[in-house]
Amino acid sequence: MFQPKGEMMQVVLSSADMTVKPEDFLGPAAVRWKTFRDQPRLSSRNGGTIVYGRWSIDGSRWQAVRFLAPLSGMAVVMLYR
Repeated sequence: MFQPKGEMMQVVLSSADMTVKPEDFLGPAAVRWKTFRDQPRLSSRNGGTIVYGRWSIDGSRWQAVRFLAPLSGMAVVMLYR
């Protein structure tokens, strides 16, 4: 996952990504960065931050329901246990 940090690009690794040898990961990442680093940045729809990766929060009601429904269910189970 790549995350812009000003003039730099930060690489964010999860534990699943760490099973790859560093040279197998860093070589293609460096080539990709050198290829795309001079392209203009994309702006997001609402002027906020663009999030790359597995988890992104867009603030939609559906996303809130998908997050809060399991939490509500767990709270009900714990209260009536």
